[in-house]
Amino acid sequence: MMPLWIKIKVRNEKTRLGFWLPIFWLWPLFGIVILVISPLLLLAELIMSAMRKPLRIFCIMYSIRSLIISLRGLSIHIKGRDKQEVCVVVG
Repeated sequence: MMPLWIKIKVRNEKTRLGFWLPIFWLWPLFGIVILVISPLLLLAELIMSAMRKPLRIFCIMYSIRSLIISLRGLSIHIKGRDKQEVCVVVG
């Protein structure tokens, strides 16, 4: 399943800031863009295959999709020198 939210927390000695970024609305837009450009990608793939230099565009697109799906549950913690801490959680 695709990640739906990104939670970001920023902390330092004075402030604490946390917010959620909804990314679930990006996936339908991404799907529409892929559907619109797919005929062009297919045409480019056919032309390059005829020239014996296949692009393998659809394999690349599948790999990118798999990478995005595997981001679910990713947690990144960063501590700076000035005691500032940033936490990013993809879920």
